[in-house]
Amino acid sequence: MAAPDPATLKGTRDRAILALLLGCGLRRRELTELTVDHFQRREDHWAIVDLIGKGGHVRTIPVPSWVKRTVDAWLATSSVAHGRLFRCVCRTGTMWGNEMTEKVVCMS
Repeated sequence: MAAPDPATLKGTRDRAILALLLGCGLRRRELTELTVDHFQRREDHWAIVDLIGKGGHVRTIPVPSWVKRTVDAWLATSSVAHGRLFRCVCRTGTMWGNEMTEKVVCMS
């Protein structure tokens, strides 16, 4: 979690990606299909609601507070307000496109 540089746009995005993968147990495809609307407050806790997972199963995933804080930092830095949660960030540090594919999320 400490490897991505939080001072850069890409580093903030990568920290949020790692937090969701580790803290919520998401698969790469589920992560890339997340939208801002998937995050909802349920009974004083945050959750990812109605996520379509492997095999078409719809599930709700609890989101730990440290994960939500990391995602909120990404949202504030990137100014993403609607649509897909994660976008591509090019080498110059600018965001482009409206989504990213699961192939961008490398697990090496």
